[in-house]
Amino acid sequence: MKIAIFIYVCIHILVMGHRNINISDEVYNTLANLKFPGESFTSLLLRLTKGERAKGVDFSKYHGKLKDVPDEEWKKIDRELKTMWKTWKMP
Repeated sequence: MKIAIFIYVCIHILVMGHRNINISDEVYNTLANLKFPGESFTSLLLRLTKGERAKGVDFSKYHGKLKDVPDEEWKKIDRELKTMWKTWKMP
């Protein structure tokens, strides 16, 4: 009596789709400047669309971080900002 053994192997290959999009040189250069070294454009776009920038920043995590800044430092910052706003011109 012969016994035959069959092994069924199922291999699923997940292939991510690729899409071409047309963007201007200005947009390409802006994205290229936002990329980290070695980061792909796909990773960059995911980071930008799924990160804090896309959802809005939760400022509550910054609460209390500047509590130890002396009053004189705040006054200096305030003076500098007022000076900058006076000289700022809309492009």
